[in-house]
Amino acid sequence: DNFFPLAKNNIHLYPNPAWDKINVEIIDSLESRFYNVKLIDFMGKLQYETSVENSSVFSLDISYLKPGMYMVLVRSFDETYYKATFVKQ
Repeated sequence: DNFFPLAKNNIHLYPNPAWDKINVEIIDSLESRFYNVKLIDFMGKLQYETSVENSSVFSLDISYLKPGMYMVLVRSFDETYYKATFVKQ
């Protein structure tokens, strides 16, 4: 939680633990429909980055990741940050 202390936790990841894909749902997203999405391992290394438009629910392919804990960090167009963690099996 020291990574991005101002990030909101209004994000839901499922299934958790996950095997080949993780679904991301941003709960309180009303205004922004453009997101920058980062997948970060717990050593702080960026594993994946993408942009998502016009949806507050989307999926990420995680089949290539090694088992372990990861964080999804989402930045909306209005600079609101969301974060959540998941376990890759």
